Amino acid sequence: MRKYVCLILLLSAICVRSLSQNLPTVEVPDKLDFAGMELNFTDKAKKILKTEIINLTKGERYFNQKVERANLYLPIIEKTFEEENFPKDFKYLAIQESNLVSDAVSVSNAVGYWQFKKESAIEVGLRVDDEVDERKNIISATRGAARYLTRNNQTLKNWVYALLSYNLGLTGCKKYVQEKYIGQNTMIIDDDMHWYVMRFFAHKILFQHVTGHSSSMDSVLIAYLDGAGKTLEDISIQTGTSYSTIKLYNKWLSTERIPEDKIYPVILAIPVHRVEEVTARINKQPAVSLQDRPKKIKVTNTEEALTVAHFASIVYINGIKAVLARDGDNVARLAYKCGISKEDFLEYNEMKSFEEIQAGNFYYLDKKKNKALVLFHTVKKGETLWSIAQRYGVKTKAIIEKNRMEEDEALTPGRILWLKTKRPKNKPVEYEIIQDVIPQKNTSKEPKNETSFTEQRDISMGDAQHTIIHTVSEGETIFSISKKYNVAPDSIKSWNYMPDFSVAKGQKLIIVKSSAKTPETPLKYTVKEGDTLYKISRLYQVTEKQIMEWNSKTTTNIKPGEELIIKK
Repeated sequence: MRKYVCLILLLSAICVRSLSQNLPTVEVPDKLDFAGMELNFTDKAKKILKTEIINLTKGERYFNQKVERANLYLPIIEKTFEEENFPKDFKYLAIQESNLVSDAVSVSNAVGYWQFKKESAIEVGLRVDDEVDERKNIISATRGAARYLTRNNQTLKNWVYALLSYNLGLTGCKKYVQEKYIGQNTMIIDDDMHWYVMRFFAHKILFQHVTGHSSSMDSVLIAYLDGAGKTLEDISIQTGTSYSTIKLYNKWLSTERIPEDKIYPVILAIPVHRVEEVTARINKQPAVSLQDRPKKIKVTNTEEALTVAHFASIVYINGIKAVLARDGDNVARLAYKCGISKEDFLEYNEMKSFEEIQAGNFYYLDKKKNKALVLFHTVKKGETLWSIAQRYGVKTKAIIEKNRMEEDEALTPGRILWLKTKRPKNKPVEYEIIQDVIPQKNTSKEPKNETSFTEQRDISMGDAQHTIIHTVSEGETIFSISKKYNVAPDSIKSWNYMPDFSVAKGQKLIIVKSSAKTPETPLKYTVKEGDTLYKISRLYQVTEKQIMEWNSKTTTNIKPGEELIIKK
């Protein structure tokens, strides 16, 4: 019996030794480069990292599966980070969070490659509902993670602490932050560092050693961006790829057809030897065939358009087809991609041939209109008539005519411009003071007895009668702020012209007091014979624009007996 037991033990030892021989031997370095920082490990820290690496390599089959997934996913994560101008070293965090399993779910109900909870995902611009869950889309979720970590690093000013905030949040990681390392590029890592950070360093040390060997890669992931309105079967036929494989790598989609509210990258896993062939199939389609969609993405202005254009996109601003310019675009290239002549492109956008395209701006593919979808616009510092015309899809000449301006008249910050109808001749120019901007002397040829009205609205101080200025505290999100004031997150985003739902510590947000928990009781004014909206606005020292917004009016017309809400 003793001989039998000894034989079993000997065979077990041989098996364990044989298994360990197939696993990597990785030495923990004294120093590590991470996100542009130099990290110096103490002996105690190195001991912890060595243990973490050993634990990560337990089980040859399981570990090899992770290496295969890492080889497949890391290149597309790295490319996405590059587009976001974000440190590529964070790519190893996705392995730590989910083992790169698209539908992984944690005990706290965090989902997907980067383990976002629903609220946090929506906050960084991801769609999460019964039809789409972008947490399971490797590109969308990776963009979301980059935005989240970038925002936190702006507060913490140290990428190691930003890393920790991904696990603990801004408030939770505060006790681990050492003042001496804020804003520094070097750091000593000792055994008192949080386990989450140490585990990440172990992942980075290990997987940068075992991944990236081209000979071990059978397939690559590419993004198909022209899927709006198509079914997965359509894409399968066009690209010559397996429908079941497309379905496997796109668990973010619960339906068969790709939605059209924005561009969703469809992930294709392509065998290495077929990449050129599949790419050629895709490129046979028009570069911006999105313009042929049966359903239009309709928005009021360019700020709204940005919320639906995460990638190159065609949208309809004021009902006019527009394209988002990207890095490297110029007039000739955009015109060619969009199927119009260079001359038409310049005419539609009121540009000269020597003017350059600005990446991140929208440019129109048809003539702009004579009126906007909104009634007014308050001029901000640095804006020009052209930039405002581009924002709303309106001709510059139309804005000049509607506001009774001279051709060469300078714009004053704070001036309220009429965009939908013409300002009546007997109504003076109105202004809003924003961010300490004081209206300059009125240079337009208005009658001398028409005194401009100024609404006191200083964003840096707030207006106790109309708005609350909320300063974002550490750990707050737009959702927690919305609950505090009993308003919708979308409203806060709209009031502050925010491109997404992310906020940063110290950021000032406008909260419309009429929507807060303790609003003042609004006045009700009954319109009398001979009243005009302008007359009522002067009576209560507010603007016509405000009265129209408070009463959901689309015109300045009023009639006797009508009740108007006045929020003083």
